[in-house]
Amino acid sequence: MFLFSDEVEYGCTACGQCCRERWRVPLDALTREGLGKRDWKGTLLEAKAKSDPEFFVQDAPTLSTGAAFRTSEGACTLLGEDGLCTAHRLYGPQAKGVVCRLFPYLFVEAPEGVYTGYSFCCRPVRHPAELAATGRAWEESVASVYDEAKGFSSSVHYQVAPKRVALTPTVEIPWDGYLQLETGLLYLLNRPERPLAFHLIAGHVYLTLAGLFLEEFRDQDEDSLRGKVAHYVERMRSENFGRVDRIAQRGRGRMGVRRYVLSVMLGLHESGMIARQKRDARGGPGMISRWNLFRGTIRHFFERRSKTMPSQEVFAPLVGRYFRHVIWRKGLALGRSLYRLGGLTREYAMLLIEYALLEYFAGKLAADRGAEEATSEAIRIVERDFVLHAGRDVVGPAEEDRDAFELFLGLFDSLVGSKAFAPSIVGLKSNQET
Repeated sequence: MFLFSDEVEYGCTACGQCCRERWRVPLDALTREGLGKRDWKGTLLEAKAKSDPEFFVQDAPTLSTGAAFRTSEGACTLLGEDGLCTAHRLYGPQAKGVVCRLFPYLFVEAPEGVYTGYSFCCRPVRHPAELAATGRAWEESVASVYDEAKGFSSSVHYQVAPKRVALTPTVEIPWDGYLQLETGLLYLLNRPERPLAFHLIAGHVYLTLAGLFLEEFRDQDEDSLRGKVAHYVERMRSENFGRVDRIAQRGRGRMGVRRYVLSVMLGLHESGMIARQKRDARGGPGMISRWNLFRGTIRHFFERRSKTMPSQEVFAPLVGRYFRHVIWRKGLALGRSLYRLGGLTREYAMLLIEYALLEYFAGKLAADRGAEEATSEAIRIVERDFVLHAGRDVVGPAEEDRDAFELFLGLFDSLVGSKAFAPSIVGLKSNQET
């Protein structure tokens, strides 16, 4: 049984944006062989195919497949002028690469059914009005995509829900207990009476209190733990999260914490991109230069922040919808943030940092693109570079991953437990709302 979100849906509108991303799309051997034998006569690709039967191939030794789809002028060489994949249009969906066929689906196999989530790098997912107006360019079977995703190893497109979920480094709860906790969190974040920023702080308090409450019962059996989680969620909801809100209201942020965390994230991202480019050029693993990290962090720390921000009336609904889908598609339980920090409280802390990053990128883009498009583009950037599609190859940057992971575990464990962390990351103003 497939489970679908009430807030998010998908259909291909042939916008072609996913084919113009800067990511390297792995080219599997079967697709490579099939495309090499195709007849491109009468198409715009005929001349390329005559001079080089593998005109669509780009060597990528650090990818598990060893090859990627070649790009030209910022787009996949197979992208047609109509916004559709030429191979798909001429020869059907199976002619495309397996990753192309799976995007933007994110399946999670759970006892209660298969959660069918989507990547917000896909424009129709971010813009439901455009999807409704344009309709689907291609009809596809969700079941067939799911079957293929299930057989595709090492992929974010198919994962299995764990039997137990780490709430904190010392507390684990059964999967159905997690679902109860998640239901309460989603309800909390979707309340209309307060701003999204405040609810994000309250969500941090909600999970922290749950961890403190369940710490006392962590050694009990599954049924007892399940009952304790149910009791906690029911109690919080019966008081309309009043206790959580009161604690969140008393929080006082420190802008230095926000600036520091943001500058480290942006510095690490910048130095990671440099390391990845060097790795791609020479092959083998990539190492993040500590000098590049330090230089990037310092530069971003003293960077003048944009004074142009989308209004909260535009920004908050779009970001709130995105965050609720990240949680619904089991992003907290499975650890789908870039650094896979482990544990709901750590992953939720990453969600708060993503909020600050969204504000940062939306502010930089708002003057040129307008509020709605700037927010949409900020979501795409954060989803691509910090959440799902950050270039974590099966073969590649072992040192880079380990270095980043150790840095962020230290950063999170030193800051996440602080009462100033959540208010600082989502902004001071939210704490003054009543």
